[in-house]
Amino acid sequence: MSQAQRPDFNSPEAVPAEWVALARSRQREVHHLEHALSALDRRDDRCDRIDVLVHTAAVAPGPAQALCGAMGEEQLARLPWLLVRGVILNREQQLFPAARVLGLVVTEARLQGDAYLLLWGLLELSRAQAMSGQLSRATENLREAFSVLEEHPSDLLKVRALLTMGMLYTQEGEHASAADYNAEALQLSRGLDDPQATAHCFSNLAETFLRQERLDESERCYREALALVENTGWERTRATVLAGSGTLDLTRGTHERGLERIERSNRQLEALGDHYQVARQELWLVDFLAEVGRASEAIQLCRQAIQRCQQRGLGHIESQCWSRLGGIFTALGQHEQANASLQQCITRMRSCMEERVAATQRAEERSHLALRTFHEAVWERRRSEELERQNRALASALMERERLQDELERASLLDPLTGAGNRRAFNRQLETFLALSAREGRALTLVILDVDHFKDVNDTHGHTIGDEVLRQVCVRVRQRLRVSDFFARWGGEEFVFLLYGTDLEGGYRCADDLRRSIAERPFETDSGPIRVTVSLGLATLRSKEDDGATLIQRADQGLLQAKRSGRNCVVVGHALATR
Repeated sequence: MSQAQRPDFNSPEAVPAEWVALARSRQREVHHLEHALSALDRRDDRCDRIDVLVHTAAVAPGPAQALCGAMGEEQLARLPWLLVRGVILNREQQLFPAARVLGLVVTEARLQGDAYLLLWGLLELSRAQAMSGQLSRATENLREAFSVLEEHPSDLLKVRALLTMGMLYTQEGEHASAADYNAEALQLSRGLDDPQATAHCFSNLAETFLRQERLDESERCYREALALVENTGWERTRATVLAGSGTLDLTRGTHERGLERIERSNRQLEALGDHYQVARQELWLVDFLAEVGRASEAIQLCRQAIQRCQQRGLGHIESQCWSRLGGIFTALGQHEQANASLQQCITRMRSCMEERVAATQRAEERSHLALRTFHEAVWERRRSEELERQNRALASALMERERLQDELERASLLDPLTGAGNRRAFNRQLETFLALSAREGRALTLVILDVDHFKDVNDTHGHTIGDEVLRQVCVRVRQRLRVSDFFARWGGEEFVFLLYGTDLEGGYRCADDLRRSIAERPFETDSGPIRVTVSLGLATLRSKEDDGATLIQRADQGLLQAKRSGRNCVVVGHALATR
């Protein structure tokens, strides 16, 4: 790979002796660090020097920070050391300061044509953004990294980029796309002399297969990953693989072994200081415990995860914890506590948005002096160039504030009674799914659900009991939907959900299964058990020319026909044909 040469970084003393000593003491934990140190002894290549510094900062952020503290400000302002500082902040989960420092690295590396530092900066920046919930910005930076890799190939960094992109698609529920990226990363990693990277690829692909319910393929991948990490010093990698295989055990019904593996993984990760991953895995356990009816344990673990997030500044995961807690209380019929938890969820989401704005402003203020020193000491740029650079940085901060304000608005797109999305949220999600369907050629099914004779429930039992019935209907609907599906309240006693990647036959089965689950089991309320039925109309995209209004109209026609047919049935809305 070619990149602009930097005299201050290409001297034999570019990697200080104390950094080399720290790297050698931790090289068993990262296979590529060991490889880079060996290569550095043989040829003293600049890319290997950068790899040594980055991997050392990642595996030992505390000692690395202490070494940085002993260095002069002028040296720390140089671009490679800015990257190191960003990596340290990233691993210590100071995500917003990390993103700001890494943003400077990316901007300056672009200006200097330094492809290798640009790639490392983009990969680390996308990691910080993904962990702080900024998925769209992380995706944009990874796409830029792929463009750079086309001109400056690096198999090692391409594997990292592919794995990170797979992780983002997994978080967004697009498991087929995630599987494609993880499979490509696995194929590429097999050609590298890096079994640790291959283990990561197997583990990520196994998680994707697990989410697609391809359990045998998932088990094979986890078995391969566990074999690669056995009897190595790769503690973090082993803990991640162990947690994934534990989740598979839970899915297959081997509960005790699954719980033991995940708890062992959590202990290892906590010892390594990876509280972000521990919090994520605690959320998985909360979902499992709630699903198997161990609600009290789920509540206790969820509160423990909330406390961890509060201590470590993991606000966006904390909001997910409050949401899970609200769902558990709703399922238990403890609606006052459920509402309080959902309010905490919304409040924390708003607080996260505000924290991002404040952190961006603080990081902007701290960056000015380092940026000026960087320009004066390294490139001695003219004053006009410095002013232009600061103006661009200020414009970027203002754009970031506007974007975060938009996210704050989106945080209010919830129905206050049920906690489901509201109509505005539904309209946005429908546009997103329509665009995805047009681009990827996948099916999209829309279902409208109406609670039959709901006015009679309100007239007989009162509106408070009616509201409770609506909330319990939502709980039962969510139990039947996938994570990737979208559910919202359409208005009154009508609800709507979108099944992306599901054709008409699959949508019909899902809707009829939901209809039976509601009709066959009464809802327990303060007025005693109440039985209700639901009518459902559904429609699926017929062609790329179909739009949202057409899809809604056909589903609504199906719902109307279902009511005319005696209610408690499912009708497909196309030329009013019924099934």
